[in-house]
Amino acid sequence: MSGTWRGTMPPLIRRMLWLAALLPMGCAAPATPPSALEAQGVALNHRAGQAYAEGDFPRAVTLYRQSLQADRAIENTDGIAADLLDLATVYRQTGDRAAARACLAPLVNAHGLPFSASRRADASLLQALLDLDEEKTRPAALWLMRARAYCRPRCRVLGTLLNAQAALALAQGDAASAHDLAARALHENRAQGNDQETARSLRLLAATEPGQARQALMPLGQALRLDKQAGFPTGIFLDLMGLGEANERGGAWPAAKAYYLRALAVAQAIGNATQADEARARLSALGRRIRRP
Repeated sequence: MSGTWRGTMPPLIRRMLWLAALLPMGCAAPATPPSALEAQGVALNHRAGQAYAEGDFPRAVTLYRQSLQADRAIENTDGIAADLLDLATVYRQTGDRAAARACLAPLVNAHGLPFSASRRADASLLQALLDLDEEKTRPAALWLMRARAYCRPRCRVLGTLLNAQAALALAQGDAASAHDLAARALHENRAQGNDQETARSLRLLAATEPGQARQALMPLGQALRLDKQAGFPTGIFLDLMGLGEANERGGAWPAAKAYYLRALAVAQAIGNATQADEARARLSALGRRIRRP
């Protein structure tokens, strides 16, 4: 099998892949009373995280860089790792993958500061996601293997990592492996209380049996409830689109149309033109099916 997609990656698979690891990693609170510079770095990192959550990406970058400067001044290894990961996350969100990879380079390099295995797992996972953004499945698979090696026996991003592996298996046509990985991811994400990744595990489980429309409805409905509770518009859009697709496959065309219209309304509300166009395309295709004699 080729290491990259020929043509365009199917929309369902793309949606399963790109959503992961969009949230900043963050600095942990020091276990002992911090120095002035360490406290400054933590405070700047937290302010940057708030700016990121508000969608103010330029301010987030500025604050993360200030936090990085404070942490480098005292060689706070874990703080440096968190700042670099957070910067890479923001750059990935804004589409600057070259800048994201530059931030990750020190973390995946065997030389230099002695970063923890957990932080190296974070960095390897984010490298894989950057490759998946560009539909490069072969290097992404290698980065995921590297992340899994660092994540032994388990780590903070294990659930996200298993989701990414499940989505990659699905993209490669291995539905059985994808189902197994998604089930393990679901257990891990629920145990960690990670609602966004739990919802993604549920969407992946629904996608592993595309011929079983009814079986897809329950996990997608659970994912929608989680994303609505979390107030996560992108997840809500994905869930509604998945429910529309499942109902369309099952022949429940009025229900499918209703879900696609709801997805369109969410996409328009958050100003996501790409998602809005996708919902309109599904509505148009469904309309042609309904009119067909």
